[in-house]
Amino acid sequence: MSGPSGLNLCNAHARYDLSFSILPSYVRIDNVNSGLSMDVRGGSVDDGAPIQQFTTHNGPDQRWRLVPTNGVEKPNSVAIVSVNSGKALDVPSGSHDSNVLIQQYTLHGGPNQRWQFVASTDGQSVEILNDESGLALDVPNGSTTPGTPIQQYTPHGGPNQRWRIVVDPVEPAL
Repeated sequence: MSGPSGLNLCNAHARYDLSFSILPSYVRIDNVNSGLSMDVRGGSVDDGAPIQQFTTHNGPDQRWRLVPTNGVEKPNSVAIVSVNSGKALDVPSGSHDSNVLIQQYTLHGGPNQRWQFVASTDGQSVEILNDESGLALDVPNGSTTPGTPIQQYTPHGGPNQRWRIVVDPVEPAL
């Protein structure tokens, strides 16, 4: 898939690198298995609000900014920040355990809020791995039900761990 200036967001034959000078303004993140979009439950702006998959509606609670984190150890890391709340995807307490549900939390740039995008073998999607735990964003049990919470889980490359990045799904109101 291509983004602004022909940026190839997924290339199965190369390491996935982000060019921070041409990152899109807003993205939607859709699960390959379910076709549903990553969403902040109820459009909450609170710390600790759960992240779920939900029917695509392109609302601000389904739009995300990819914010460079200037990580020294992992220079291609980004924070995934909700357009609606300004809060980042976060692994609670920096847990390294599988099945931990993902939340949004005030952006602080710690490794539990930094994510790597790794090209999937299909060349059309990415796996999203947490810098702290090394675990992947995952829809439990391959659910296709709207409202299913997103968790971190041991990477296995299944379709419930692959995500399509939709660049600038709608122009936000100014």
